[in-house]
Amino acid sequence: GFSVEYGDRLSSLLIVENRDGRNNQGLSGSASLSISDANVVLEGGLPGKAEGSWLVTGRRTYYDVIAERFTDQQFPAFADVQAKGVWEPAAGRKITLFGLRSRQAAALEIDEDSARGTFQDDTENDLVWVRVDSSVGTRGQTQTVVAYSDTRSTFGVDALLENTSRRSNAPEETFGIADVVFERALTVEDVSVRQELALALGTHLVEAGGEAHRLSTGLRFEITGDRNPVAANGSSVQGGAGLPDLLSAFRRSTRGGAWLQDTWQVGSRGSIQAGLRLDRAGIIDETQVSPRVSGSLSLGQSTRVRAAAGKYTQSPGYEKLAQSDFVLDLSDAAVSTLRSERSLQVSASLERDLGRGVVVRVEGYRKRFTDLLLGRLEPETERLARVGRYDFPTALASSVPVDSVITTIPGNDARGRAYGFDLFASRTGGPADARLSGWASYT
Repeated sequence: GFSVEYGDRLSSLLIVENRDGRNNQGLSGSASLSISDANVVLEGGLPGKAEGSWLVTGRRTYYDVIAERFTDQQFPAFADVQAKGVWEPAAGRKITLFGLRSRQAAALEIDEDSARGTFQDDTENDLVWVRVDSSVGTRGQTQTVVAYSDTRSTFGVDALLENTSRRSNAPEETFGIADVVFERALTVEDVSVRQELALALGTHLVEAGGEAHRLSTGLRFEITGDRNPVAANGSSVQGGAGLPDLLSAFRRSTRGGAWLQDTWQVGSRGSIQAGLRLDRAGIIDETQVSPRVSGSLSLGQSTRVRAAAGKYTQSPGYEKLAQSDFVLDLSDAAVSTLRSERSLQVSASLERDLGRGVVVRVEGYRKRFTDLLLGRLEPETERLARVGRYDFPTALASSVPVDSVITTIPGNDARGRAYGFDLFASRTGGPADARLSGWASYT
C-alpha cells in the first residue's frame, strides 16, 4: 500500500538509501566476511572546514573463485562499488552525490539426461545521482534529484534438450533431441529528474511533487536452433515456439508523474493519508489517475491497526521486462493499441507490543489485476503458414503442433488476483541484558 509518491509499478517497490559516512572522526573503515562474499567500507569527514562526509564500499563474491579451482564451471559471481558524498554548504541545505557500479556474471554447464549444454546470464548496472535538500522557512522542505542509470543484461542458452513430443520409430521408442540456441540482450538507459515539496500546516502534512523520465530501451532476441519443446508459453524467454528467428527493437520514450497528498494527524491516536497521482506514459500516449488512501489507529498504548487501499498502474516498457519469463515486441506497431496494466489493492494489519522489545504483527492483502500484458495468440493466417512448413509422413502427422501458439505481439488480454497474509514477530530492543534479537515471519 505505498503512497502516491511513487508510481508506474503494479504492486511493490524497493527503496534503498545508503547511510551517510561518519564525520566525527578521521578516516575509519571496516571489513567483513560471509559464507559467500567479502565487504570493505571506508569513510570519513570532508577535508578542511567543509561540513559533510564521504563513504566508499565494495563487495565481491569469492566462493566462485574457490569453486572454479575444483570444477570447470563458471559459478555466479557478483561485484560492486558504491560511493556517497554529503556536503552541507549552509544551515538547512545539503547536497548528496551517489554512484554505483555493479557486475554479475554466470555461465553454467549442465550435463543431465534431459538437458546438456551451457546457460549464460550477465548483468551490468551503472547509476549516478545528485540530490539537493533545502529547508523552506520553518515548516517546509524541498528535495530535488537528478539521476542517470544504465542497465545491460544478456541471457543465452546453447543446449540439447530432450523433446518428449518427438519420438523415433525405434522399438524402444526413444525421444528426439532439440538443439536450442538463442541469446537475449536487453538495455535500459534512464535520465530522470524528481522534485518533492513537503509543508507542515498544523495537524496536516501536505506533500506534492513530480518526476520525468527519458528512456532509451532496446531488446535483441535471436534464436538460431530449434524451439524449446518443453516451453508451454510460446513467447517463453527459454526458446518458445512463438518466438521469431530475430527480434530487434529499440525505443525512445518519456513518462512522467505528479502527485498531491495530505497526511492528517487525527488527535493523538490516529492518522489518515489521502493522495492522488497522475501518470503520463508517452510510449502509449495515455494518462492514468490513481487515488490512494491509508490510515492508522492506536488501540491503547501497545496495539495499532493499519489499512490501505488504492489503484496502481504500470505502463508498457522493456525496463519492466528485465527479469520477465517471456519476450514481448514493443516496437511502434505493436504498442499502438496497448493500455497500462492496472491493479486495485487493499490491505490491513494488526500490530501489538508484547513488552521486552517483542512486536508481533499479522497483515493481509488482496489485489485484483486487469489489462495485464501477454503475448497474443497466433492468428489463423500465421498458424496455417507455420503448419504448412512441416514436411512429415502421414504416419507422423499427429506430431505436428497445429494449435495456435502464444506470440511476442503484446495485448492487454490477461487478468488475475493475488491474496495472502503475513505473520511477523521481532525483537529489536528490550532490556540491556537481552541475549536474543532478530525476527521471524510466515507468509
